Amino acid sequence: MALPSFKAPAWLGISDDGSMRVAQSVAIIRHAPMLVLGNAVGAVAGTFTLYGSFDFLELLPLPVVLLLSQIPLIRSAIRLRSAPAPRTVSQRRIRAIIVYSAVLGLVWTTLICFYLPRAPFTQAAFLLSGIAFLCLGAVTALSAVPAACLAYALPMMAAGLTVSLMSPDPAAWPVAFMLVLMLVGQMWFLSGNWAQFRYLIETAREKEQLAIAAQASSTAKSEFLAVVSHELRTPLNGVLGMIGLALQGPLEAVQRQRLGFADQAARDLLTIVNDILGYSKFEAGLVAIEPVDFHLADLVHSLSELLAPRVAAQGDRLNWTIDDDVPAWLRADDGRLRQILVNLVGNAIKFTRNGTIDIRLGWQPTDDFGMLRVEVADSGIGIPTDKFDRLFQPFSQVDSSLARRHEGMGLGLSICRRLVEAMGGEIGVSSAVGKGSTFWFTLPCAPAMPRIQETPVDMPAARPMRILVAEDNVMNQALIREMLRGAGHYCDIVADGAEAVEMVGKLPYDLVLMDVQMPRLDGIAATRQIRALRSKARDVPIAALTANVLPAQRQTYTEAGMTHFLGKPIDAGALNRLLAELAGQA
Repeated sequence: MALPSFKAPAWLGISDDGSMRVAQSVAIIRHAPMLVLGNAVGAVAGTFTLYGSFDFLELLPLPVVLLLSQIPLIRSAIRLRSAPAPRTVSQRRIRAIIVYSAVLGLVWTTLICFYLPRAPFTQAAFLLSGIAFLCLGAVTALSAVPAACLAYALPMMAAGLTVSLMSPDPAAWPVAFMLVLMLVGQMWFLSGNWAQFRYLIETAREKEQLAIAAQASSTAKSEFLAVVSHELRTPLNGVLGMIGLALQGPLEAVQRQRLGFADQAARDLLTIVNDILGYSKFEAGLVAIEPVDFHLADLVHSLSELLAPRVAAQGDRLNWTIDDDVPAWLRADDGRLRQILVNLVGNAIKFTRNGTIDIRLGWQPTDDFGMLRVEVADSGIGIPTDKFDRLFQPFSQVDSSLARRHEGMGLGLSICRRLVEAMGGEIGVSSAVGKGSTFWFTLPCAPAMPRIQETPVDMPAARPMRILVAEDNVMNQALIREMLRGAGHYCDIVADGAEAVEMVGKLPYDLVLMDVQMPRLDGIAATRQIRALRSKARDVPIAALTANVLPAQRQTYTEAGMTHFLGKPIDAGALNRLLAELAGQA
């Protein structure tokens, strides 16, 4: 017959709650010295007080027994302190502390009953007052384990009260009354300490739960953005890629014009998607600043080439000026700096037709390193001063009417402001209607040591390679096949990760283009399985082919064993550079 289970009341301090046991271990470690010191002082004080009334050998058990009884408490506190964090006291140890406290209380009770009735009442009254305060200290030291506190203090206070009531001395009654008041005060104090202790634990638990919920929310946001990024960019990759392939073929003028319009519309849609995802990353707290050393002139040159078609389409002139005192090499997040410049210059291009756009990069020395100041001035339509407060707000535009001439989501400047502030800088604007606008920002940068730059050489045409493409989207399969065959390579197409692992085990490939999100087996799991093969095939280069562009995702791909990264929409130039690089290594 099974015995009925027994669950100790919460007020005893015996709990299976992990947070409670951690807090109890902290309290025991912190207050154990106080209890040991109190007992030691009580033993010494009692011995000296009673020395004239008892023989030395008769008094010897008092300090010896009390001091030796402190050893288990000292050992328990030392073990807890030496335990690795988070220190958690077990239920078994809590019960042991309760038993120990009860034994120590009985030792004190025995000594009280043995010595005090035989001592003069003046000495007994003095010691009873000390014992009452010793019990009050124990209430503080053992309040994390109320059962231990009660087991220690109640027998002592009961013995003291009995000694007072049995004494024939007239002064015994006031002492007894004092002991009763002290006992009531001790119980009230213990109740308050225990309630406060429980409140602090509940508060800490709530904070921990909020932190866990916040972490889960951040993870969910990151995963959601990764899925949204993939689902939006994957079809755009097919649209832009197919339009690009069509534009490379023989077309009539009208057909080329229509495809050009379609290409521009798709790129505008991609810009909107990037802005929305960029803003969402800020809202989810997923934007990381990663400083690197970079050559400023190279960054300016690449931006000039990137923006040249848009500038020419508007009939504008784009001028770049780098002041002489600006260090050639800087340390900052060049990717974020590029993003800010693209947004600001793109904004200037949008509002300027047949005009000029001047970008000036200057340097402001500071006590630390320096401040890069960038000004983007245009001769466009200008901005009314009463609209400045709306410029850097998300989803806000100066002209929000249905008849506005300039399209957009109103996120570009908001993203610029957040990026600049995340990098420790400032951003502002000055403008006048009809005279143009000047947007400026400052970024703290450190001059960097120059690196030896390799002289660019014409890369030879990539040798024909055998490439495996793992992609579940039919349109993207066709696009990648056309791009690879157009470059003179052989390719095999599979629709999921399991097929990719099987094909890599059968045929020697020079490269695997691995989509990340696929049915049956995703690209990350497939990469891990390929790296676990026992043949030379495990060393095949694997390029992540995905629209998941968050830094955390890229780190995941690298840890899984992917060696390269190609974002969606697929850039033909980036793909060809990767193929040429791998062909040169072979």
